[in-house]
Amino acid sequence: AVRAARRFKELGHTLAMANALKDAGRALHALGRLAESAKKLREALSVQRQLLGDHRDVALTLDDLAAVYRDLGNVTTQQRFAAEASRVERTLTVDVRVEDVNADIARATQLVSDERFAEAKVLLEKILAALESSHGPTSPPTLRIESKLASTNMMLGSPAEALRVHTRILEHFRACPGAERDVAETLHALGMDLMALERHKEAIGRFRQATDVVPGIHMSCLSELAECHRVLGRCDVAVACYRLMQRPPLHPDLLLAIAEVYDYSAETRVLDALALYSDADEAARKLPGGADGLVQAKAVLGRARLIMQHFRIIGRAGIAMLRQAHEVLKGAGHPLEENARDLLRIVGQ
Repeated sequence: AVRAARRFKELGHTLAMANALKDAGRALHALGRLAESAKKLREALSVQRQLLGDHRDVALTLDDLAAVYRDLGNVTTQQRFAAEASRVERTLTVDVRVEDVNADIARATQLVSDERFAEAKVLLEKILAALESSHGPTSPPTLRIESKLASTNMMLGSPAEALRVHTRILEHFRACPGAERDVAETLHALGMDLMALERHKEAIGRFRQATDVVPGIHMSCLSELAECHRVLGRCDVAVACYRLMQRPPLHPDLLLAIAEVYDYSAETRVLDALALYSDADEAARKLPGGADGLVQAKAVLGRARLIMQHFRIIGRAGIAMLRQAHEVLKGAGHPLEENARDLLRIVGQ
């Protein structure tokens, strides 16, 4: 694609050159070569804007750039390209105000993040109806919202229906040229559906397929892969997945997750779990932005429970820390508060 772009430039075929650059950028994205991908896509975008103005191809290239910068972790640039793509799409849509749809999508995404799934479902159904009317039922924007709706329904207790919908959406995206990112994200969604159905071996297969399509997405799959391997009793593989998520020093959340793998595995590795609970507690105390009291409380509770379970004794310092953890969990309204209260009752507090 890069050689073709150079040849088209020599011949003066600038639009063909832009298309070749865009193809090269997408291929580099699929290979995980994100910085090179961004460069090629920017070059393509520059030519397309000069020749086409506000055009569907321009919007698609802007979407591609937003996806690349998302994988690079550059949220500000991602949002800028996504907003520009929305602006271009708005000029091409007469039946639906795209800025209104995008505002609704942002709101629905926030509702899902806040675990307000019933409200998110209502809003996503509204967005889906609008896009089906303006773009058609099998257009990529419509399919993306339908996928979000299916994932929301999965969280509301309908994983089998979500699996059926995502399977159909996957076939549509596989038939779309240049839709590798959508294929990978739908495969990831299918993996989540299968996890909810407790079909963990199949879920692992879907997550691996997602990383084969877009290698850069593997970071999004690692925590799910770790959970699948944990459930299947593959403790060391689960821990390896968690450790791949971040270079040392590990974040307190990751240390806590690894501790829980050792804690809840079929053959509890007590000393490993105790050490990691302590590491998570200490790391949470030393976070640059201030201590994470909830992670500390979870780590203290896990350590105290293991000590009582296997050694039948907990010292005064441990009881004091457990009391503090109980207060933090209680204040946060966390379900583990009941566990901490029960443990305090056992030790006579």
